[in-house]
This record gives sequence, C-alpha cells and structure tokens, in this order.
Amino acid sequence: MMGTLSLRGGSAARDNEAWRAPKRQRRWALILATLFAVEACGQGDAKTMVGSTEDRGLTRLSDVSATEWERLAHRRIFFGHQSVGGNLIDGVQRVLAENPQIRLRVVEAANPADVQGPALIHAPIGHNYDPASKNAAFLAALDSRVGPEIALYKFCYVDVGAETDPDSLFAQYVRTVDSVKATHPALTVVHVTLPLTTGMPAGPFKALVKRVLGRSPSLEAENNVKRNRYNALLRERYTGRAPIFDLARIESTRPDGSRAYFMRGADTIYTLAPELTTDGGHLNPLAQRLAAEQFLVLLARL
Repeated sequence: MMGTLSLRGGSAARDNEAWRAPKRQRRWALILATLFAVEACGQGDAKTMVGSTEDRGLTRLSDVSATEWERLAHRRIFFGHQSVGGNLIDGVQRVLAENPQIRLRVVEAANPADVQGPALIHAPIGHNYDPASKNAAFLAALDSRVGPEIALYKFCYVDVGAETDPDSLFAQYVRTVDSVKATHPALTVVHVTLPLTTGMPAGPFKALVKRVLGRSPSLEAENNVKRNRYNALLRERYTGRAPIFDLARIESTRPDGSRAYFMRGADTIYTLAPELTTDGGHLNPLAQRLAAEQFLVLLARL
C-alpha cells in the first residue's frame, strides 16, 4: 500500500509539475506581450517628443543671385563620401535637373585631376566602419597639382560604434584637414557634421524586455550621443573660421521646423527625424532634396 501510495504520489507530483511548466510559460508570454504593448504605446508618444517649432534657417534657391550661381558653375569642387553622401548627390542631380539656371556639372571620379574644367567631382572614399581609411583617401585624392578650389568629405553614421571615442575621431579629422591645408593653402575646406540615425533610448519596459532577451537596450542611442559630441566639437572649432555644411541639423529638423531629439541628463541629443528616412539612417527623397538645396546654396555663396 505504501508503495502504491508512493507511486501515485510521485505521478501526481510529476503531473502537477508538468502542468505548472506551461503555466509559467504562459505567464511569461503574457508579461512579455503586455510589456511590448505598453512600450508600443509609449513609442507612439515618443515620436512627438520634439523641440518647439522654429525657423528652419534654410535659404531658398531663389534667394541665390544669378551671379552666385554663375560663379559656382566655374568652380572645381571635390566631395568624398559613402552612402549618405550618395543620397546627397542624388538629391543634387534632381535639383539641377529641375533648375536649369544652376549650371553645375557633376562628375564621379576618384582623382580630381582626371576631370578637366569646372565641376562638382565626387567619389566614394575609404571604407565604412573605418574612418581612418577615409582620412587617408581624402589626402590621396588631393595629392595632385591640378586640384580643386573647394574640397570636403564626410564620415558616415556607421563610422561611429561601441568602441568609438568621438574626441579621438575628431582629433584625427583635424589632423587630416591641417595636413591638407599645409599642402594646399589656397584650398577652401568645407566641414561636414556627422549624419545621425533615428536611434533613441529604449523606454523602461522595452529596455527590460531586451535585457531579459540578452540584447542591448539602446546601442544606437549611445552612438547618437557620440555623433552629437563629434558635431559639437566640429561646430566649436570651425564656426566663424571656415564653412560648415551642417548635415546633422538638416537631418534632425522636421518639415514643420521642429527638431527630433532626446535628453541625456541636461544634454539635448539630436536624432534623424523619422519623416526624413525609410530605414533609420539613409535619406529619403524629401531629405535628399532638403539637403541638396542647402548644399548648393552653401557652395554658391562661398
């Protein structure tokens, strides 16, 4: 009898444990589903977290004089870039096609010396995830006697990652520019802010879920913090001393003039406005046009 009771008791215990296991799984599934639902609602609210509407500070193409456009048509410019720069060039091509009064020739060529006459010469330089290769490629592109009058290059948002020190990255950029200016003292270097992504910190519920799943809750938000630091250093050093194409400001400014951002302590961290991208990093047609127009205005007024 005792043995029978023991067997039945063991069977009951196993049956009870087998019932509790899926019950725990169902409970965790319910918890996770609830967290995701609450977070989804929170993300809907987060999309409205923007700065107050302000003047976009943009210059219209029609505000540029015919004399300025004519001067631009006779200049040699070199622009080194990767994919976001390619987005910008796509926008430039569309703006030029729709505005024949802007007679700027656009040519892709890695070596500016290979292109005769005035033109906006552009080319992919270096490799993404390797900003040092872009510094070296920019120096190499300008190592010729028949160089441009104006030159610029930009890093990509993917050049900033978990191991990036923005102060060190900017110091390397400054050394590159100083080397170029020492060799080409008459050259005008236009400085470009680092492009941003839409990455924002995960809300508390989503962060908890990601930790449970062993994932980083806000890596891209941290990368945007670093991009903002780099851009602050660039603006601090070159504002009033050299021309700046503030791509990051254009990217973070919504069509209504408000800014996309999040707060990190007392610091405002700007992000790419969701309305200006389809994948969180590259520029959609609207952003391409906005950036291209301001790029052309800046070049025309140098």
